[in-house]
Amino acid sequence: MNAFDLMNRLSVIYDARQQWKVDHKLADILLLVICAVIAGCEGWEEIEDFGNERLDWLKKYGECVCYCKRIGSWSN
Repeated sequence: MNAFDLMNRLSVIYDARQQWKVDHKLADILLLVICAVIAGCEGWEEIEDFGNERLDWLKKYGECVCYCKRIGSWSN
């Protein structure tokens, strides 16, 4: 499965969050977390570092809303 297929599957997952509080699309977050964990990241700080180091790659697949400048902090 390539990243485009994965994003298509992730984008159909229902997002129950209150929309006015949402800064990042759920599919973008899930893509980042799945790829980071597969790459061996352990914990939110490593996932954040992974995302920031691969920002250009992530922009190819996500909506770019969450990947505008940098990945949001793990503490958000």
